[in-house]
Amino acid sequence: MATLALATVAVVLFASACSAQPAPAAQTPSSSAADSGIRGIVLFVGGPYVPDLSASPLPDGFGTQARGRPYRFVTVRVTALDGRDAGRVVALRKPDANALFTVPLPPGRYALDAVVPQDGPFPRRARVTVPSDHYVRAVVTVEGP
Repeated sequence: MATLALATVAVVLFASACSAQPAPAAQTPSSSAADSGIRGIVLFVGGPYVPDLSASPLPDGFGTQARGRPYRFVTVRVTALDGRDAGRVVALRKPDANALFTVPLPPGRYALDAVVPQDGPFPRRARVTVPSDHYVRAVVTVEGP
């Protein structure tokens, strides 16, 4: 019963963090995107096991060793894959304290990359398709040795 209550609290926290997060100043797409975009999280996967003494605020096991730990120490670069902005970086976002980020974007296909320090973890590209009038979820990962 306590596990179910904890899971419910985690889902509520995740949803409120995604909707309440202000968009940091960065490059913006060339067309209006108030009703569509990406809500995502950056996770660190692999590497040595590091026990986390605090409970993860994220649903579905995110924040555990098996699924990855929230990792906020990067910038997420969003590149358009089609349309008139194809090949251009259309947004840069810093994740919040829970490694969550929100990017309003017009419908289309996008690549998400974590910008890491030269000797940092290895970024793994994520690709998403943003539909009209909807925010799609994305998981951007960085991988330890």
